[in-house]
Amino acid sequence: MSRLLSLLVGSLFAVAVAPLQAQPVVVIGSFADAANAERLQATAAQLDFGMSQLDIESVQAQSNGRQLHRVVLVPWSDKYVRALRQAARSNGYGQA
Repeated sequence: MSRLLSLLVGSLFAVAVAPLQAQPVVVIGSFADAANAERLQATAAQLDFGMSQLDIESVQAQSNGRQLHRVVLVPWSDKYVRALRQAARSNGYGQA
């Protein structure tokens, strides 16, 4: 099971104990077609984002009533989000 999904499932079970908290991620792509998201996810897995403790996930989202597939970089620690965003921009993902 992916780390992001594990966190989401774990968070759902903890609702009675603590409110849900969003996990910071860096979005590097958003697609209507899941195959495009999968290709970007595979490409991004080959790049060096300057940290080894990183997951690259494809997650579903809704935007203006449309189903989207977003490719996100998930650092293992919140303190790396800013550096990860800069690394994504350096690797050609200017909107990250």
